Amino acid sequence: MINRRHIRVKVMQSVYAILQSHNDDIIREEKFLKHSILKMFDLYVLNLQLIVEVQKLAAKKMALSKKKILATTLDLKPNTKFIDNKVIAALHKV
Repeated sequence: MINRRHIRVKVMQSVYAILQSHNDDIIREEKFLKHSILKMFDLYVLNLQLIVEVQKLAAKKMALSKKKILATTLDLKPNTKFIDNKVIAALHKV
C-alpha cells in the first residue's frame, strides 16, 4: 500500500513547492499534501484493478485461441498460472 517512502517523497515535494512559491500559507499546503496522498491511494487501487482487468483479458484471449481452426499445442493447452492466480481472484471478488 502506501509506505513511508511515498509519504516522504510527497512531503519533500510539498516543502520544495512552498520554498519555490515563497508562499507561507501552511494550511493550504497541508490540505494539498493530504489531497495528494489520497490521490496516491486512489492510484494504488486503480493499479490493483488493472491487474484484475488484465487477467480477464488473458482469459478471453485464451478462450479464443482454443477455438482456432489450426490451433497449436500451446493454444490447446496454455499455461494458466496467471489466470488461476488466487490473489488476483480474491481481488476480483472485492
